[in-house]
Amino acid sequence: MASTAAVKAYTARIEALQASGLHREAQAIGALVRERFPAHQSEVAVLMRQSEVAAGNVDALLAELVTADATRRRELEVILAGGLSDPAVLAESPVLPADHPLKRYVGPGPWLHVVWEPRR
Repeated sequence: MASTAAVKAYTARIEALQASGLHREAQAIGALVRERFPAHQSEVAVLMRQSEVAAGNVDALLAELVTADATRRRELEVILAGGLSDPAVLAESPVLPADHPLKRYVGPGPWLHVVWEPRR
């Protein structure tokens, strides 16, 4: 199907842009794919989340994180850990409640795994 081939080509281009650090450009192409090929939105959704995080646009993701179930929360954490280079963004986020575990940044390193305390 022609749309599948086009989406694969766009996906490859998005990944190349991300690898080059051109996350805003990747987001623009992702928006184009969502508009032109709505049936294929799920194929670019993860890539778009990665670009949003890398570009510093984390508020929507953090809002979802606050209310997510355990499975979805882990997916969101993986996206954050893979794309967020400055944990201070979490500490300064107005979206996260003041007592949220991700606001407790403790130092450099694998920060997400250090500060995240699973809900009981």
